[in-house]
Amino acid sequence: GFVVGSGVAPALGAAAEAFETAQEVLTGKTSTALMGPATREPTALAAFARAGAMIGSARSYVYDTLGDLFATVQRGDEPSFAQRAQWAGAVVNTGTTCRDAVQLLVDVAGSAALERSSPLNRRFRDLNVIAQHGLTQRRVWEWAGGLYFGRPAPVPVY
Repeated sequence: GFVVGSGVAPALGAAAEAFETAQEVLTGKTSTALMGPATREPTALAAFARAGAMIGSARSYVYDTLGDLFATVQRGDEPSFAQRAQWAGAVVNTGTTCRDAVQLLVDVAGSAALERSSPLNRRFRDLNVIAQHGLTQRRVWEWAGGLYFGRPAPVPVY
């Protein structure tokens, strides 16, 4: 059957935590380029804003897709191939986009984020594991594309 969980909540949670942690790190960091607060570094601010938008858009797409699926199931109908394709895409998009967003945050935080004890490093490693899961690997894009054309996914979860 159709699987609704599929790892989107852990990905979104890890990314949200990483965002908060990176904000704390950036607030206390000095930019070597500006010899002042890193919160005045345009490149860092742009990367931070982009990461926030990536995480937020992944979350919004999950909510939108799940809302549509839930309404369909609540009516007693089976999800269409298009809805299943959207869900497959939402799952892989969430895993990979959250990982990519946190990579931007790690880049902004600098070497402090590379320390094994760093909470930001921990979230990044978590997201790398999530992005390698069988249901969030990039090959799922191919499955989603096939679903749009009525071709069942090779695993029955979508």
